[in-house]
Amino acid sequence: MAISGVPGNGTQSRALTVRDAIIDLIEKRGYQTGARLPSEAEVVKALGVGRTTVREAYRFLEQEGIVFSKKGAGRFYSATPELLRPLTRLEGVTEMAASRGLKLSNQVLSITMNDPDKKEREELGVVANEPVIRLARVRKQRGVTLVYSEDSFPRSFISDALDAVDWSGSLFELLDIYGVHVVQSVTQISAQCLPDDVAEQLGEDATTPYLLLVQQHRNETGRPVLYSRDWHRGSEITFEVTRHR
Repeated sequence: MAISGVPGNGTQSRALTVRDAIIDLIEKRGYQTGARLPSEAEVVKALGVGRTTVREAYRFLEQEGIVFSKKGAGRFYSATPELLRPLTRLEGVTEMAASRGLKLSNQVLSITMNDPDKKEREELGVVANEPVIRLARVRKQRGVTLVYSEDSFPRSFISDALDAVDWSGSLFELLDIYGVHVVQSVTQISAQCLPDDVAEQLGEDATTPYLLLVQQHRNETGRPVLYSRDWHRGSEITFEVTRHR
């Protein structure tokens, strides 16, 4: 954890840097849920920053659900934080995690080119012999599955060979590179479990509750460009929505 100085202008920016250093420490040391974290004094000594900055850094971590405190006992690691996201915000899983400072592993389970099935033809407005790309991925946080995704979009969008493309990052950003810009989506939400074959493949309990978002993503002209199915782990990710009377 020894770091020679923490750059930044002002207490808040320095606190965010310290926050990131604490997250790195958690990952490097492989802390388990409930593990006691370094005290404020230990972090001050290790990083050469003020106690106020360290206290602010821990406050950020507590707000994000990564750390919890016990009066008189210290601060402890609470494993995967709950993600609370506004439902009206259109963002990919990669962007959602990055906004909370989370480092998720992103495993590509499969990437194939197929003729579209009936649902893909309806959602993407493609014809029967127009190939689509199907991408299946899983995002995990310290071994815990947070999101399983299945995405479909026209093969014509990607001018390169499939094996020449890095599919592990943000799909929105990748499509942007090829001139396809997702700006809105129509979303259906339901409580579901993972498909049985997926749960078996991932070694997951098939009864674990997930929130399934089925989305038709559209570009700036309203054309459907991406059809996605994202299973969000119910115990870790919460969406919020503002309703008006």
